[in-house]
Amino acid sequence: DKTQSRYVCCVNPNTQKRESALGHMLTMKQLKGSGIVSAALMSRSIYPSKLSHAKVVERYGILNEDNGKIVYPDVESECEDICKRMLKRFETTKNNRNIVRSTTRSEFAIGRTQAYFSSEFLDFLGSERSKRLREEDDASIDSWVYCSSKDYV
Repeated sequence: DKTQSRYVCCVNPNTQKRESALGHMLTMKQLKGSGIVSAALMSRSIYPSKLSHAKVVERYGILNEDNGKIVYPDVESECEDICKRMLKRFETTKNNRNIVRSTTRSEFAIGRTQAYFSSEFLDFLGSERSKRLREEDDASIDSWVYCSSKDYV
């Protein structure tokens, strides 16, 4: 079984023990001292972009070569599959361009409800999506031109 570690940090909101009162300086001092602010900033610098699983599938599902062939149990599985397939293409593209970069971290991370992306990987997904949409537009224009030349329109 998979285990997940969770870190619980209790923060005292005020020194007067009053309900609905928040001492901003006290709270920030506790958060900084516990390392939560540093962890959040580091996480944001590694994965500055995030999208819900459904948004990834909606936006980048067009890049899935097996679209319609595979039945996924849930949207999280489909999101992860799309990202993994595109990561292979991304790595190949980087290698073909002789781009050397540390591969000690992943270009994306799949959370419970969101997918997190490095800027470079999200840019790559966007450019691949644009290429695919142009290919589909060109194909539909070609078929329209063919049909109109045969008086099918």
